[in-house]
Amino acid sequence: MADSAEHGHEPVASGTGRRAPRRVRLPRFVVDEPVGLGEVVKGVTRAAGVTEADIAQSMLVTVFNFAVAASGVVGGLLLDTQGAMVFPWALLILALAGAIVVAISRTHGFRPGARGSR
Repeated sequence: MADSAEHGHEPVASGTGRRAPRRVRLPRFVVDEPVGLGEVVKGVTRAAGVTEADIAQSMLVTVFNFAVAASGVVGGLLLDTQGAMVFPWALLILALAGAIVVAISRTHGFRPGARGSR
C-alpha cells in the first residue's frame, strides 16, 4: 500500500494514532515545544526594537478586537442602507488599500539586515 504522505494525509506519530505535531521554523523560535502567537509577537516586536513587548502585544489585541467590532458595525450599516451588492465593491476598496500599505511597507517598513539591541 502507498505511503499516506503520497495521498495528502497528515503524518501519524508512531504508536499514538494521532497526527504528529508540525514543526514550524521561525527566526528566534526554533524550539521543540509549541510556540504560540504571543511568543511570536513578542519576538518580532523585540526584533523591531520595541523594548516593551508586553505593552505592544496588549495594544495589538485591543486594536484587533476594535477592528472586528467596527467591521461588524460598518458591515451591518452597509447591508441595511445599501444592500448586499455593495460588499464586492467595498472589499475591492479594502483590498486595494491593503495592497498600497504592503507596497509602502516594503520600502519603509522592516528593512533587511541584522537588528541589534537598541
